[in-house]
Amino acid sequence: MSDELVLWPHRCAGAALLAALFLVAPLAQPSLAHATSMRCGQRHVDRGDTTEKVERLCGSPQDRRQRTRSRTVRRVVHVPCGPEGRNRCRQVVEDSVLVLEEVWTYNLGPNKLIRFVIFEDGIVQSVRSGEYGD
Repeated sequence: MSDELVLWPHRCAGAALLAALFLVAPLAQPSLAHATSMRCGQRHVDRGDTTEKVERLCGSPQDRRQRTRSRTVRRVVHVPCGPEGRNRCRQVVEDSVLVLEEVWTYNLGPNKLIRFVIFEDGIVQSVRSGEYGD
Protein backbone atom coordinates (compact mmCIF):
# COMPACT_ATOMS: atom_id res chain seq x y z
CA MET A 1 0.00 0.00 0.00
CA SER A 2 2.78 2.45 0.85
CA ASP A 3 4.47 1.66 -2.52
CA GLU A 4 1.23 2.49 -4.25
CA LEU A 5 1.14 5.90 -2.57
CA VAL A 6 4.74 6.64 -3.58
CA LEU A 7 4.23 5.59 -7.21
CA TRP A 8 0.91 7.32 -7.73
CA PRO A 9 2.27 10.91 -8.09
CA HIS A 10 4.85 9.67 -10.60
CA ARG A 11 2.13 7.99 -12.63
CA CYS A 12 0.12 11.23 -12.69
CA ALA A 13 3.16 13.23 -13.70
CA GLY A 14 3.86 10.78 -16.52
CA ALA A 15 0.27 10.93 -17.72
CA ALA A 16 0.31 14.73 -17.59
CA LEU A 17 3.57 14.82 -19.55
CA LEU A 18 2.16 12.44 -22.15
CA ALA A 19 -1.01 14.51 -22.50
CA ALA A 20 1.08 17.69 -22.89
CA LEU A 21 3.16 16.06 -25.63
CA PHE A 22 0.03 15.11 -27.55
CA LEU A 23 -1.21 18.68 -27.34
CA VAL A 24 2.10 20.37 -28.25
CA ALA A 25 3.47 17.93 -30.86
CA PRO A 26 1.17 19.06 -33.70
CA LEU A 27 2.39 22.63 -33.20
CA ALA A 28 6.01 21.58 -33.72
CA GLN A 29 5.34 19.89 -37.05
CA PRO A 30 5.86 21.98 -40.19
CA SER A 31 2.53 22.66 -41.83
CA LEU A 32 0.78 25.19 -43.97
CA ALA A 33 -0.75 27.96 -41.91
CA HIS A 34 -4.09 29.21 -43.22
CA ALA A 35 -5.08 32.85 -43.52
CA THR A 36 -7.32 34.97 -45.68
CA SER A 37 -4.90 37.82 -46.36
CA MET A 38 -1.26 38.78 -46.83
CA ARG A 39 0.84 41.91 -47.01
CA CYS A 40 2.82 43.00 -50.03
CA GLY A 41 4.93 45.83 -48.64
CA GLN A 42 2.45 48.40 -47.38
CA ARG A 43 -0.40 46.90 -49.43
CA HIS A 44 -2.84 44.24 -48.32
CA VAL A 45 -4.32 41.34 -50.33
CA ASP A 46 -7.60 39.98 -48.93
CA ARG A 47 -10.04 37.18 -49.58
CA GLY A 48 -12.30 38.23 -52.45
CA ASP A 49 -9.59 40.13 -54.38
CA THR A 50 -9.08 39.31 -58.06
CA THR A 51 -5.98 37.93 -59.77
CA GLU A 52 -5.51 41.32 -61.45
CA LYS A 53 -5.49 43.17 -58.13
CA VAL A 54 -3.07 40.69 -56.51
CA GLU A 55 -0.66 40.98 -59.43
CA ARG A 56 -0.92 44.78 -59.35
CA LEU A 57 -0.23 44.91 -55.60
CA CYS A 58 2.34 42.09 -55.25
CA GLY A 59 3.83 41.68 -58.72
CA SER A 60 4.10 38.45 -60.66
CA PRO A 61 4.39 35.28 -58.57
CA GLN A 62 7.43 33.01 -58.85
CA ASP A 63 5.14 30.11 -59.76
CA ARG A 64 1.56 29.63 -60.98
CA ARG A 65 -0.24 26.31 -61.03
CA GLN A 66 -3.75 25.66 -62.36
CA ARG A 67 -6.15 22.78 -62.15
CA THR A 68 -9.84 22.24 -62.67
CA ARG A 69 -11.70 20.45 -59.93
CA SER A 70 -15.26 19.47 -59.20
CA ARG A 71 -17.03 20.93 -56.20
CA THR A 72 -20.48 20.25 -54.77
CA VAL A 73 -22.66 23.34 -54.40
CA ARG A 74 -25.88 23.37 -52.40
CA ARG A 75 -28.81 25.61 -53.25
CA VAL A 76 -32.36 25.96 -52.03
CA VAL A 77 -35.26 25.49 -54.45
CA HIS A 78 -39.01 25.69 -53.89
CA VAL A 79 -41.01 22.61 -54.87
CA PRO A 80 -44.71 21.72 -54.66
CA CYS A 81 -45.62 19.78 -51.53
CA GLY A 82 -48.46 19.11 -49.15
CA PRO A 83 -51.89 17.78 -50.06
CA GLU A 84 -52.23 17.78 -53.83
CA GLY A 85 -49.06 19.91 -54.14
CA ARG A 86 -50.80 23.17 -53.18
CA ASN A 87 -48.01 24.37 -50.90
CA ARG A 88 -44.43 25.33 -51.73
CA CYS A 89 -41.67 23.73 -49.68
CA ARG A 90 -37.98 24.46 -49.60
CA GLN A 91 -35.65 21.70 -50.68
CA VAL A 92 -31.84 21.66 -50.77
CA VAL A 93 -30.42 20.52 -54.12
CA GLU A 94 -26.78 19.60 -54.69
CA ASP A 95 -25.07 20.32 -58.00
CA SER A 96 -21.57 19.44 -59.10
CA VAL A 97 -19.73 22.38 -60.68
CA LEU A 98 -16.24 22.74 -62.14
CA VAL A 99 -14.02 25.46 -60.68
CA LEU A 100 -10.65 26.69 -61.89
CA GLU A 101 -8.22 26.60 -58.96
CA GLU A 102 -4.97 28.54 -59.22
CA VAL A 103 -2.13 28.59 -56.70
CA TRP A 104 0.34 31.46 -56.90
CA THR A 105 3.62 31.15 -55.01
CA TYR A 106 5.43 34.18 -53.60
CA ASN A 107 8.94 33.54 -52.26
CA LEU A 108 9.62 36.63 -50.17
CA GLY A 109 13.20 35.78 -49.19
CA PRO A 110 15.10 33.81 -46.54
CA ASN A 111 13.71 35.75 -43.58
CA LYS A 112 10.06 35.42 -44.60
CA LEU A 113 7.65 32.54 -45.12
CA ILE A 114 6.70 31.46 -48.63
CA ARG A 115 3.10 32.47 -49.39
CA PHE A 116 0.64 30.46 -51.46
CA VAL A 117 -2.35 32.48 -52.71
CA ILE A 118 -5.24 30.18 -53.65
CA PHE A 119 -7.77 31.45 -56.18
CA GLU A 120 -11.04 29.89 -57.33
CA ASP A 121 -12.33 31.24 -60.62
CA GLY A 122 -9.98 34.25 -60.32
CA ILE A 123 -10.95 35.22 -56.74
CA VAL A 124 -8.70 34.85 -53.65
CA GLN A 125 -10.09 32.14 -51.35
CA SER A 126 -7.18 31.81 -48.92
CA VAL A 127 -3.52 32.50 -48.33
CA ARG A 128 -1.27 29.80 -46.86
CA SER A 129 2.21 30.08 -45.45
CA GLY A 130 4.90 27.49 -46.10
CA GLU A 131 8.48 27.28 -44.94
CA TYR A 132 11.07 30.05 -45.09
CA GLY A 133 12.02 31.13 -48.58
CA ASP A 134 15.35 31.26 -50.40
